[in-house]
Amino acid sequence: MIQKNLPLSPIFSLRPQILLLISTLLYFFPYAVGSFEYISPYGWRYRHDYHADTIYIVAFILTCLFSSMVLIKDRVVKFSLDWDYRYEHFAILLLIVISGSYLILYSPDLYSYNKAEVLEGTNRINYIYYYSCGLGVIYALLAGWRKHLILLILGSLGLISTLYIGHRSYLAITIGGIAYLFFRNRSLAKINPLYIAAAFAGIMFLAVYKSVYVAIKMGDFAAVRNRLLDNPLTDNALIGLEQFVTFAHLDFIFTYDYTLPCTNIWKLPIAFIPFMDELVDISSCGYNAQVQQIFFSSYSGGVAANIWAEFYAIFGYAGMPIVILLIVLFTKCIEYFISMVGSPLIKSGLIMAIIELTIYIQRKEMMGAVISAKRVILVALLAYACAFAIRSVTRSPRSAVGVRR
Repeated sequence: MIQKNLPLSPIFSLRPQILLLISTLLYFFPYAVGSFEYISPYGWRYRHDYHADTIYIVAFILTCLFSSMVLIKDRVVKFSLDWDYRYEHFAILLLIVISGSYLILYSPDLYSYNKAEVLEGTNRINYIYYYSCGLGVIYALLAGWRKHLILLILGSLGLISTLYIGHRSYLAITIGGIAYLFFRNRSLAKINPLYIAAAFAGIMFLAVYKSVYVAIKMGDFAAVRNRLLDNPLTDNALIGLEQFVTFAHLDFIFTYDYTLPCTNIWKLPIAFIPFMDELVDISSCGYNAQVQQIFFSSYSGGVAANIWAEFYAIFGYAGMPIVILLIVLFTKCIEYFISMVGSPLIKSGLIMAIIELTIYIQRKEMMGAVISAKRVILVALLAYACAFAIRSVTRSPRSAVGVRR
């Protein structure tokens, strides 16, 4: 087995446990502030003071995460390529162009400044565009950006258009995937301080952008200027930093010892089967569907979930090691396949799936995180199928089935 022959990873490399720890610290830092005022785009404020006793569950979660980081060993991930992947480049370009054209011509709801209308108007073809752009960027860096410069530029422009629509997650996931690609097998102790500064700048940009993107879509650039120049930076950031509201989930669930009446966890195997989640009702027992109406009834829109709050509301303290072990199990399986396959396209999709399950899972419930990870893998497989079809059509009858490098 290839994975057994690989050396152990440095303990402080970007292994899944480290990614999960970093993202947890990022989403737990609001507790150090103690309270926050959520400022809506309409100007009203909602103040929430975190409860002091929440420190117990925070300490327990961080202890479990540090333990998993030390006790669970990982092999390095094999990113080398050993397959003729020339056609994959064209397949990703094809998906971006086709799905992007559909988005421009047949998706008018995506240009609305109302986020609810944007989400309601989003369909599978739009998801293909969003993920294809991220796949294109990671693929270009994995397979050599100089040889795939057009794909790198087109994918980057696509992510900017996705940001304009109002989805910050795809850009964030792509950036996380790039960091994983370059630092999965390298110690973080060797990281250039400039990269840390760039990461902080990126977080602040994504945070502040949420406070102005509605005005940008409306074309009201005077409002953009007023919000950025007249309002304090902290106000602009707090509008975008969903971590404050996301942490409030854990604060409420732990403080009031809330237990979910029902859960979708037992339906989790269904989420791994393509399109089966569309045929089975997973909304009635979803975490958000039960919690928002109780603890967040004053919010006019939706609020992100909290994976720790979900598992505490089901299993109590035992839920914390359970969710960590589940995430480690899922990501170890994905990393095994990354090392096994030679296709940079499949590797790129699997990398983005790991980011979904370690970083972006902080704002989701487990069912939603698994579905998102599956979705990006399906888009990568779709592109791979297109590459196979292109190769079958264009190769000569006497050519070999595949070319090993």
